Amino acid sequence: MRTSKALTNITEFVDDGYSGANFTNRPQFQQMLHMVENGETGIVVVKDLSRLGREYIQMGMFTEIIFPKNNVRFIAIGDGVDSNKGENDIAVFRNLFNDFHVRDTSRKVRAVKDMQAKRGKRVNGALTPYGYDYCCDTEKLIINGKQAQVIKRMFELCASGLGPAKIGRIFTTEGIPTPYEEKGSTTGGTSKYHNRWSEATIARMLERKEYIGHTENKKTYVLSYKNKKRIFNDEADSLLFLNTHEPIVDEQTFEIVQKIRHNRKRPTKMGEQPMFSGLVYCYDCGSAEYLFRGTTIDHSQSTYNCGTYRGKQRHKCTPHGIRVVVLEQLVMEHINMVTSYVSENEKTSAESLMKKSQSAKKSETASKKRDYDKAKRRIVELDKLFMQLYEDRTLGSLSEGRFAKMTATYEQEQSTLTTSITAYEKEQSEVAETFLGIDKFFKIARKYLRLQELNGTILRELVEKIVVHEKVKGNGKTTQQIDIHYNFVGVVEVE
Repeated sequence: MRTSKALTNITEFVDDGYSGANFTNRPQFQQMLHMVENGETGIVVVKDLSRLGREYIQMGMFTEIIFPKNNVRFIAIGDGVDSNKGENDIAVFRNLFNDFHVRDTSRKVRAVKDMQAKRGKRVNGALTPYGYDYCCDTEKLIINGKQAQVIKRMFELCASGLGPAKIGRIFTTEGIPTPYEEKGSTTGGTSKYHNRWSEATIARMLERKEYIGHTENKKTYVLSYKNKKRIFNDEADSLLFLNTHEPIVDEQTFEIVQKIRHNRKRPTKMGEQPMFSGLVYCYDCGSAEYLFRGTTIDHSQSTYNCGTYRGKQRHKCTPHGIRVVVLEQLVMEHINMVTSYVSENEKTSAESLMKKSQSAKKSETASKKRDYDKAKRRIVELDKLFMQLYEDRTLGSLSEGRFAKMTATYEQEQSTLTTSITAYEKEQSEVAETFLGIDKFFKIARKYLRLQELNGTILRELVEKIVVHEKVKGNGKTTQQIDIHYNFVGVVEVE
């Protein structure tokens, strides 16, 4: 800032590295404003109007309201503005053009970042996810060993049934530095969080796809260069690029954690996080079953009951009650039976699962494939017929009415064929996903052969949900069926 030699008792304010479009986050500007409002200065001098700011509404407020109100003379040397000489009509337009410069620059920067995002490049290099470091040479994320161990443990704890709040308390108690503390240690800054892991921070980290090796761009956006509040995009509007860097968490664990987060449950009133929480459902009404345990009742007597029956509409369902110890024993026995069968008869079990998942027989599948190929050929023929029709109409050998009628007929046929082709391709895609799901299930099942003890982590890796039927009495006996739906494959029937 240059000032006239006639001025004395000068204080200089410089905000290098800060945008002129924002007034609140410029520390030196705020300090100057504080002096103005406290009557500690009588004149403000800038090189030109853009040096004070580039937001025309705020500029008008300062030059026409705040400065005059506090009897402060304002001079912009380069623009010939001096409040002692009266209003300068050109200043309004200069402020508007200064604002436009920021708007235009913002639009260009946003276009460049949008192009980089569509190419799969990380557009927010400064926001490197905790657990990774950013390599400027390769422009890729590389694993930070120490932080990666924290991430792995975080996902393992969540997979075992613990929620973000509980995980946060564990990390805080153990004194593990938060992402804010880690960032402060490398930038020289400080954090107000003092090693306190917040529930919101952990919840966001548990959903980041970077931890399975993917890059997700355009997750958020800002309304404009003036409003920096970040808003989350719909998932369909974000961009996902697969396998862009080394993962910290395997996909199976990540998917299990997402299911747990989707069906998250709070701890009981006794402070427990039940192992089966969020997994047990009533067969008849589909309601989630809840754990009921009195303070004077032994753990062996704790039961899961239908949420509808134990709620305000109990007349709409029956208890569907099952003791926790019984449920645990039945589930562990079935898991051992399934994992053993899969290990010993992998090919047979895979074929069995595929037969169960496919509603059509081989003959139907072959027939659909023939129809699909025929439809594809017919669409090519119709395209040629359309071209011939337009040529005949242009040459005058086909009347307008005849042309319209034949075109409508061909368009209807093509629409029907396109619908059938889309349905077949979707069906084939589902078959491919089924194969992939079976492979994922087999990989998990191999880890838990001859299981001796069941815990939340194992349970959620293997099981999607458990459906409890009502007890049936007959011939002096009481029987009860439970259906175990495994992740990726559903109900598994051991032959």
